[in-house]
Amino acid sequence: GHGRNLGERERIEPRSALSRPHRLKPLPAALSILDLVRVTEDTDARGALYNARDVARHAEALGYRRIWVAEHHAVPGIASGSPPLLMAAIAARTERIRVGSGGVMLPNHRPIVVAEQAKMLAALHPGRVDLGVGRSLGFTAPVRDALGVHDYGPDDFAGDVSALADLLADAGPVTAMPKGVPAPPLFVLATGSGLAVAARLGRFTPGSDDPRTVLSSLKHAYHFDANLYAAFLRRISQARGVERLEGRVTTALHP
Repeated sequence: GHGRNLGERERIEPRSALSRPHRLKPLPAALSILDLVRVTEDTDARGALYNARDVARHAEALGYRRIWVAEHHAVPGIASGSPPLLMAAIAARTERIRVGSGGVMLPNHRPIVVAEQAKMLAALHPGRVDLGVGRSLGFTAPVRDALGVHDYGPDDFAGDVSALADLLADAGPVTAMPKGVPAPPLFVLATGSGLAVAARLGRFTPGSDDPRTVLSSLKHAYHFDANLYAAFLRRISQARGVERLEGRVTTALHP
């Protein structure tokens, strides 16, 4: 298309209206963003990734508590297939906002890989990393073929969440590196049977320091459609006060 590509700026910085965050008064409540990294009419996939980073900078300036990014594979219009990589890019460009996954899909990854990615991020960005996990399979049969997983039930999920919690706590059968890093808080993104898994394996206690605690932060993940997301980007880029964003926050995570 001929829309402006927000991901290009002389190959140095993204040319984006979101690249200059405004310092605003604190939000009256703890709010967070779940970003699907949608491709819109105004930008391509590369630009969507730059926009996710810039939205995080603006969210930080606005006083948001967290920004989480999702994992979707081969889904048209969604550019985020690797939460840990995008989390690293966002954390490197921000200073205070918590950065997390909403979430890493455990059917697609072995627990030790997830643990080591999360612990590396936590070592580089202490006190700022959240690890949200889920159990969704690929959306279509070809995607499931590519991922190599077709069957993954509640018991599989429970086993992987338990193994992941042990590895994060340096209590697994092998040591997830880097060793000795305080474990990031572990969240379960779930509905139905997934909630039962979270209840069985952990406590619904926000703020716990126990890395084995499993929190269920989202009963439902409300997804932006492309038009709403584009409107959100425009609004946040134009914002001069918190009151300008009233009614525009569509996803809030556990504070």
